[in-house]
Amino acid sequence: MRRFFLSVSVIAAFALSAASPAAAGSASSLVSKGNKSFARKKYDEALKFFEKASVKAPESPIIYFNIGDAYFKK
Repeated sequence: MRRFFLSVSVIAAFALSAASPAAAGSASSLVSKGNKSFARKKYDEALKFFEKASVKAPESPIIYFNIGDAYFKK
């Protein structure tokens, strides 16, 4: 499961960087921070980053997957 999550996260980072140059940089950074928190099992902190990223890039399904995964792990 962890390997799958990391793979999805890497794909998300690439997808976000191509989606919208202005908003994607911020969203990509937030997703990266969320992934680091998730890896440390700080799921509440990860949720905060993912939710902020969803505001910056609301069209990204990967961010919503990450939010769901963090809620699942809580």
